[in-house]
Amino acid sequence: MPAFALDTEQLTWCAEVRELGAERLRPLAEAGAPGRVNRELVAALGELGLLARVLGSGVTGPPGSPGTAGSPEPSVAGPVRALDLCLLRESLAYACTEAETALAL
Repeated sequence: MPAFALDTEQLTWCAEVRELGAERLRPLAEAGAPGRVNRELVAALGELGLLARVLGSGVTGPPGSPGTAGSPEPSVAGPVRALDLCLLRESLAYACTEAETALAL
């Protein structure tokens, strides 16, 4: 048995983020002007709730993780868990590196 493995909810969430990145964010990234802030891309990150996950306001991770709906802990704003942040950034980078960079900045 592996010492570490993602659970089904985490894997599903990563797949959803990759799909959002490929379908919604990559076209915005490709339409942006080089060397300029891509405001449409940043706005889309906000509209999709991904900035809130990084900033610790609202839902912070995949369903069922601490502080989210379906978890035994209350759903309150708080610091994002390191694993959730890593999963979010890796999933975005897989689909759209520009979106991951905008999220990181």
